[in-house]
Amino acid sequence: MEYYQLIKSIHIVTAIFSIGGFLLRSWWVVNHSLKTNLVAVKVLPHINDTLLLIAGILLVYWGPYSPIAEPLSFLWLIAKWIFLLVYIVAGRFALKQAKTKQGKLNAMILALTSILIILILAIYKPLLIGWPILG
Repeated sequence: MEYYQLIKSIHIVTAIFSIGGFLLRSWWVVNHSLKTNLVAVKVLPHINDTLLLIAGILLVYWGPYSPIAEPLSFLWLIAKWIFLLVYIVAGRFALKQAKTKQGKLNAMILALTSILIILILAIYKPLLIGWPILG
């Protein structure tokens, strides 16, 4: 538990880098920049996102929310994971799979909306207490 704040800080910083990197790569993709072909642009996001995921797992392990002791207190995190999967799929379409500019933009909007929902869940943990779902 003594490392919780450090791990939380690492999680937040890597999340900021992940979001910033996605926005920058999205801009480059929409504008057909050759910078998307740089090795660093292809490798660094994977390293950062791996650190982000490891930090997230450690926060669950060392954090104050126990899925075993209080299963309902874990719902916000499950929702966060679902939106993470939406972000990953939409991000892949935005950066690689979508064939048209409109398709890329639609996927970017979905990915960014997912990020916003993830941030709201992370900050407010709305399924924790005082929300109608636990009524």
